[in-house]
Amino acid sequence: MIGFRGSVTVPRPQPVRSGQPPRAPSFELPLTESGVRAIATPGFPLEESVPELELRNRRVTLGYGELSHQLADVIAAGGDRVANWCTFATWSSKSIGSTIDPDEIPPGLRQLPVPSFIRRDVVSMCRRIFRRQHGAIFRALACGNRLIFLEVGVVGARFIVAFSGADRSESHWDAYWRSASGALDEIARLDGPWVPTKPADRRRLHDAMRCYFDAAVASDAARRSQLVLAGNVELAAYEQERAQGYLAVVLALFCGRAMDRLLTTRSGELASGPMRLSTQVCSRIMTRFGIALVLPNEVVDLARRQRMAADGSCPVWPDDRVTEPTLRAVLQRYDRSPGAEVKRGAHSWLSFDERMHVITNLFRAHHGDRSLFDRPFADVDATLLRSGTLNTAAARLEPTG
Repeated sequence: MIGFRGSVTVPRPQPVRSGQPPRAPSFELPLTESGVRAIATPGFPLEESVPELELRNRRVTLGYGELSHQLADVIAAGGDRVANWCTFATWSSKSIGSTIDPDEIPPGLRQLPVPSFIRRDVVSMCRRIFRRQHGAIFRALACGNRLIFLEVGVVGARFIVAFSGADRSESHWDAYWRSASGALDEIARLDGPWVPTKPADRRRLHDAMRCYFDAAVASDAARRSQLVLAGNVELAAYEQERAQGYLAVVLALFCGRAMDRLLTTRSGELASGPMRLSTQVCSRIMTRFGIALVLPNEVVDLARRQRMAADGSCPVWPDDRVTEPTLRAVLQRYDRSPGAEVKRGAHSWLSFDERMHVITNLFRAHHGDRSLFDRPFADVDATLLRSGTLNTAAARLEPTG
């Protein structure tokens, strides 16, 4: 049995036979906490077949999309919606799927400025790299995607239930956070097959959800928008701290040994100096050529510079538009080039500080992008995913605009 020690358990699924499509428990809409658990809990990513990994990834992507819409509606309370963390997580999860899918070309490799025949060779080599050590790289991604979705999904689903009604008092907030903390305590007892990393600082998650709550009770639309952005960045900090161990495997040259470290110490960091150096070099190469985020209308290369929109389309740029003290403090903490219109990209995605700098400015640049609320899958494919069925021909990663 795989599940919560002393709590909820689910049967471990049987291996998928050749030619037999994977199956998963169905869930209904609107997405609730039970639906989040149905998406996250079954299976063991270190032993599952690739189709099983693909199915869960796409269901996680779909789940983030549903939470994104529900959370935006609760916060907006009838006003204009702005992107929340789950909105961006939808497209991040879908981008992760391109690494898990053996027939997909990771988006970062599509942008290589080289002739097509060279690109084919590079893609072929990278696929061999991703599949080595029993696919340690994409299995680490699958483990991280599942656990982070469970944590954020449960906390987010309880937020939606708590504040969908008229009671948005301080006492109601206190009751919500006690409930969310209890759920996180339960998740902290996950057993070994979940491959958990070292726990992240829960205060980051508290501050993120508090920003969302303050946004939900704000009467001024500009203040609400800025509080949502602050919450997005705080939640990203929690998620990226939690993801550090998984990324240490994904970006390691000796990914099999890094996976062993993750399983035994909850950190993928290798012990010896030469191996750590090899990971740093590998991380820089993979960051430069292999890491990108596919949004509905563009592919964002996370190693390249980002330009803040100067045409007024970004509601939180330039700096003098930021009037909410909470957001100003968050930007000062994570933006490593304050005031600059052009923000530098990441040199190494292994660095928490560099990831947070890029993510903070990515969130800021796309804060007013309504296309982020596009559905990640066609209706027919979403219906199949909710029923627990994988359509292997669906969800190829192409921008829709």
